[in-house]
Amino acid sequence: MSDCCATNGKRNGRYDLAVIGAGSAGFSAAITAAEQGANVALIGHGTIGGTCVNVGCVPSKTMIRAAEALHGARAAHRFPGLAGEANVADWPALITAKDDLVSSLRQKKYVDLLPEYNGIAYQEGPARLNGQGVMVNGAEIPAGKIIIATGSSPALPDIPGVADIPYLTSTTALELPELPRSLLVIGGGYIGQWQTNGRPMESHPVPEGTPKFGAGWKKAVRESYGHTVGIGTHGAVMSHRGNYLDLDPTYTDAYGRPLLRMTFDFTDNEFNMSNYLTDRAVEIAKAMGGREIREGRRKGHYSIVPYQSTHNTGGTIMGSNPRESVINKYQQSWDLENLFLTGAGAFPQNPGYNPTGTVAALAYHTADAIRNIYLKSPGPLVQA
Repeated sequence: MSDCCATNGKRNGRYDLAVIGAGSAGFSAAITAAEQGANVALIGHGTIGGTCVNVGCVPSKTMIRAAEALHGARAAHRFPGLAGEANVADWPALITAKDDLVSSLRQKKYVDLLPEYNGIAYQEGPARLNGQGVMVNGAEIPAGKIIIATGSSPALPDIPGVADIPYLTSTTALELPELPRSLLVIGGGYIGQWQTNGRPMESHPVPEGTPKFGAGWKKAVRESYGHTVGIGTHGAVMSHRGNYLDLDPTYTDAYGRPLLRMTFDFTDNEFNMSNYLTDRAVEIAKAMGGREIREGRRKGHYSIVPYQSTHNTGGTIMGSNPRESVINKYQQSWDLENLFLTGAGAFPQNPGYNPTGTVAALAYHTADAIRNIYLKSPGPLVQA
């Protein structure tokens, strides 16, 4: 892509700004600066356009919409008088259509866009900082300011044996030449950044050493308001035999019935995952150049008391047989055929974020089965 969009932005042998990374963030920064009159060097390496258009939002949403079309046709029978059926007739054609959309949007939104800005010069090649600016392909690009917007790439987790199997990443999963019969997703975690000190009654971060009250505290609140960002990480917890639900042997409700008791604690895997994500968050914070960085790590035993954005799931696990699960795929109890247990208890694994979508999908699946199968012929919906 080195000659895809050569433009003219250099004045007096120097650029006002160098942007490393030719994805959506890099383009936005370069265009905004150019519109303000700056001369900008935009440096890309590899396929122009970054994550969203090439391997993120656009291709993934295309496949998701295709799956929604299949689901809509297959679910038409829930309306009286309607019937529908759909299947994947040509997987390669679907992948080709996805790739064509990616290519056209990349051309329209990135390649064809840059020539409209005379203040931006596009440079292709790996970038390296040298103290005076940026080195690209052995040539120095002097710049007064530098923005690094290189994004991210899939990382292989430290799971024994994973390097020896044909694993998929978020990128390669969108490039499969054949439709897989099934997929296994293990764990997950993410890093998020937010700025919440616009809520002074709830959060008013101030620098270390600030007085706890009085004029000094008020001054620090005024000066720090809107100048603090948080970087948080979410992980996931795998199932362990030591984590379970049972009936409490001591405590009961008003009717004398034993209360539900949860036994749960973190394992080494959770601590290792949390430390890994925290290390990455600290690296991001340092790269942002914050005046003061405060680091918080997961320590000690699990406590349900403090708010920690926890979404506890599991307890009435769904499965294929009554020996290893409580409910079947329709969330029907194996023991009581007229009992359906909906909710997050059906799945023990949660990818570290709100499970609302999964709960709603399973509830819909259950309601559909009750209406169209169970009410017509009451009994076990799955034979085991």
